[in-house]
Amino acid sequence: MSENLNESPVLRKNVEYITRLENRANKLRERLYSYRRRWNPKTREYEYRHRSNNRRISNEKYEELSRQYNDARQKAQEIYNRENVKVASKVKDYVIAFIVMDKKQNPELYPDWLSLEVKEVWGEHITVRPHINLEKLLEERGSTRDINSIEHRIKIFINRYFTDGARLDFKGATFRGIDDYIKNVFRKEIRPRIMREVDDSDCIHSIVFRVRNRTYSREIQIHPRFRDKYMCRWSARHAIEREVKKILREYGWVEGRNYTDSTRRD
Repeated sequence: MSENLNESPVLRKNVEYITRLENRANKLRERLYSYRRRWNPKTREYEYRHRSNNRRISNEKYEELSRQYNDARQKAQEIYNRENVKVASKVKDYVIAFIVMDKKQNPELYPDWLSLEVKEVWGEHITVRPHINLEKLLEERGSTRDINSIEHRIKIFINRYFTDGARLDFKGATFRGIDDYIKNVFRKEIRPRIMREVDDSDCIHSIVFRVRNRTYSREIQIHPRFRDKYMCRWSARHAIEREVKKILREYGWVEGRNYTDSTRRD
């Protein structure tokens, strides 16, 4: 494999053609903007005159010049867009090929509960969206932190084989089946068990269970929210949190692996 995939003809943009189109558009723009619209009190009409030598140009010629400039600018933008879309599609194919190859060579790094969706955005800008099968994640008591190592490996591939302009955005994970789980398992089984089995459950105002959006990632947050702090001692709260974690573990939830108990309100 070439040390720089951008040397491949399929990833090479037609820079010279794009530059010629942009230069032509810029020249037409300079010529167009060299004229200004002025009111002629003698003829009582607007006319276009050159900013430097005051030379007049007819309205028809000015409109034709304006049309030529707009056409040239649109043509340059269309070719620029086409070249970037072409490159993005090819870069996407290379990233997918790397993931397939890396998964075969290092299957232990890619858990069964994880799938990756690769999308092209623009040029060498690629996004990867992890999708987590919640049922399988809980069966294996898997760690969503495993995604970080996969992200790191893909970024190494991008940085090694593509130019500095290449960009990889790893989006926050989606948890497939989370809505049904909250409705059928958390609300009907887990929450009633906590309120029934945990000592001093009267201290609990509610149980937070949500997907929390952070700056660059998403995580599941589960924790008890307590009533007025003066009603329950710190020791009682600590004991409640410990018992809640014990019950959650029976359902596959392991703090620090597939959920966080942060109590910060966001």
